Amino acid sequence: MDIAMLVRSACAVAVLLPAGAVFAQQTGEEHDEFLRNFVVGTYAIVGRQPNGGAAYAGTADIARRGDTLVLTRKVGGRTTVAEGGVERAAPPADRPRVFNFRWTTGRSRFRMSCLGRGDFDNYARLTCVWNEIDGRKEPGLEAFFHRAAD
Repeated sequence: MDIAMLVRSACAVAVLLPAGAVFAQQTGEEHDEFLRNFVVGTYAIVGRQPNGGAAYAGTADIARRGDTLVLTRKVGGRTTVAEGGVERAAPPADRPRVFNFRWTTGRSRFRMSCLGRGDFDNYARLTCVWNEIDGRKEPGLEAFFHRAAD
């Protein structure tokens, strides 16, 4: 390993440690409150429709209304509004917290589950799977990249 690679690695660790320390110090409701605030913002999104469908790009905004997160996605001229919050991925209690959003389009109900992490600038980065609730298709995929508000 050359010295330049060693310096880059040390810088990456130094950038990521503060965010990791914040996550590690919080528990329970305090942690959920931090996560709800952490993801509020404006995002560029890229994704793929369920069942290996078409790729797409768009924008999204995540806002708070009390303990509820409101996700407004704009893709191809269509706006979708979903509500959700911070939940456990599944039992047992030591499973990670995820962001779950739900919305209805016509008679179809959908759910999106997202993992949130900090990017290199300590903004939220979300990676998600989504599908029709009780759907039997391979889930769609979506990634959120923080951007400055327009």
